[in-house]
Amino acid sequence: MNILIVNAFYYPNMQGGTEQSVKLLAEGLKKKGHEVVVLTGDNSEINEENGVKIIRFNLKTSKDSLLKKVSRKILEFNNIVISNKLNSIIDEIKPDIIHTNNLFYISTIIWKIAKEKDIKVVHTLRDYWGVCPKTTLLNSSGNICVKGKAICNIHRYNYKLNTKYVDIVTSPSKFTLDLHKKNNMFENARKIVIPNAIDFDISNREKLLHERLERNDNNITFLFIGTLDTHKGVEFLIESFKQVKLDNIRLNICGDGPLKKYVKESTKIDKRINYLGKVLKDKKEEVLVSSDVMVVPSIWYEPFGRVVIEGYKYALPVIACKIGGIEELLNEEISIGINVNDENDLGNAILKLSDRVTVKKYMNNTGKYLAQYDINKQIDSFINIYKE
Repeated sequence: MNILIVNAFYYPNMQGGTEQSVKLLAEGLKKKGHEVVVLTGDNSEINEENGVKIIRFNLKTSKDSLLKKVSRKILEFNNIVISNKLNSIIDEIKPDIIHTNNLFYISTIIWKIAKEKDIKVVHTLRDYWGVCPKTTLLNSSGNICVKGKAICNIHRYNYKLNTKYVDIVTSPSKFTLDLHKKNNMFENARKIVIPNAIDFDISNREKLLHERLERNDNNITFLFIGTLDTHKGVEFLIESFKQVKLDNIRLNICGDGPLKKYVKESTKIDKRINYLGKVLKDKKEEVLVSSDVMVVPSIWYEPFGRVVIEGYKYALPVIACKIGGIEELLNEEISIGINVNDENDLGNAILKLSDRVTVKKYMNNTGKYLAQYDINKQIDSFINIYKE
């Protein structure tokens, strides 16, 4: 098949879990013999990666003027300016399938164009852009938004207009799919949950698990990887960790964001807390291998929570908030679910996993739950719906 995958960002502009998921899917489809082209709204000189051709619209720059941002907002659901480019590219590529993901900077008009050309459209929900202009469902205070403003209702109405052109909509979690259904989105589309996935080598993972089970010291390292912002729960985590008065535990924090200064100040107050900065590739691997427990304290409706299954991949038990799509990834044999913003709950979970014997018990069970997130299984699921 000839497949056009569309996302706002693509490698090397890896903004988060969405870009990792899209890259894994594109390269996985290519490995299975399909022709794959990625269309993205970002800018970079890289136009091919691991056999996947990349077309960039260069729509997003770091120095966008206020006028340009306002213009893009007005046009985001019916961008006549970009429709000619989309028509030209689609006519040139002649895809059998157009698989869209995050579409800000590109416009949902691509769904209408595809329908006019009788091309099947599959859309994967990666965030809440369809129901929230900020994509996060968080208000200005960083809390879950219960009632949107008038502009949110206008945004939602305009987004919904083009959803009628989508044939199949997929979501990495039932929670995210149900939330869009509740808002009457994609009423004509077939709706399917396909979890996000990771690539892993079973033999390497078993070797790592064996090495972990051989550890006998009782120094336990807890790990946070993510954006340093309120909605990711980094303040909640640090304040909870401070309450656990044990000398054998450490907290490593990796990432970048608005709360970096707060994190750095926290390392001065509590010497058990370490800030490692933003970690990528080999450094990230090193950090994951040297850790004992993954903590995912998000206080927003994560559509999935890729970092949870990354923890399982590295045989790490996970402590995570029971919210959004994350809750669907938790299992009492390999993880501890906690209540959002409950410092006592998180503190007790940290206390429970501050013992090496208990950590090993959880680690030993991670493998049997990992297979369902194998990238090959996910790719086969998408191929099947492409062929329907």
